[in-house]
Amino acid sequence: MRRILLLYLIFSGGICLAQTREELQKIREKSQPEALAKYAAYLKTHYTYLREYGLKLLQERGLPLTRKDSTGRTSVYHYYDTTYNTFIYVTNSNANSATTIGVPALRQNGGLGLNLRGQGMKIGIWEADTVMNTHPELLNRVMVKDNAYWSLSAFNLNPEHGEHATHVAGTIAATGLNPNAMGMAPEATLWANDFIDDINEMANQSVGSVTGEIGISNHSYGTDLLILTPQDRYIRCGKYTNQSKAIDSIITLAPYYLPVLAAGNYRNDNISVNGYDLITDLQCSKMG
Repeated sequence: MRRILLLYLIFSGGICLAQTREELQKIREKSQPEALAKYAAYLKTHYTYLREYGLKLLQERGLPLTRKDSTGRTSVYHYYDTTYNTFIYVTNSNANSATTIGVPALRQNGGLGLNLRGQGMKIGIWEADTVMNTHPELLNRVMVKDNAYWSLSAFNLNPEHGEHATHVAGTIAATGLNPNAMGMAPEATLWANDFIDDINEMANQSVGSVTGEIGISNHSYGTDLLILTPQDRYIRCGKYTNQSKAIDSIITLAPYYLPVLAAGNYRNDNISVNGYDLITDLQCSKMG
């Protein structure tokens, strides 16, 4: 996941390194902002219905809004999949360190002569919790774009900030007060969101939309396979779902936008020992 982000920073040139109003306008002219707005509105209505319908079913059946899988990770209810009659719960995916993938080589005096610091960039971040925007390494560079508290306060989790979300934000954009913790793009601005309404928010905030400015976004969460039944897991792994299709539709309408999606950590929990179907939903998109 992080390798994709780095390649995008390197090869996308001025479009992402300096998002001026003139450049944003050029991108919108090559995108379909009106169609994006209509599609975002449809996604909002559709997934609000699925979420509310599932909440009603959870209440009727006495089922929890949060669950712990076999690894002890907490998963949060997202929506109800009416195609397969499945409650979808979302959990965090582990973040990799910047050092292990060669980020220092991109910085000033890093050996490649690039001095990439994310100057002028706006990067989207969607998480299962929210970023602590008062963290010294992120101060004044995190814009909370949605309420970013729905999933936390509704489920009586930490209402202030999320450790995982803040860690991911730091991996991307920490200033470097602690040089060992400097992020990949330490001068970039983060647009922070929680995962509720993620797809329609991506459409609205993507560069190419009417008001969006993010050329790339990070999504370190996904469907928790470990709480699904073996049959549901078999059906879902590798399946091109409506969520997969939505990501591809957004990128088609906003071709200068790239969502970077965590593949998850299910190598030991695959359907078969030598199988390849490890990813689900958003991650099964063809262009994300």
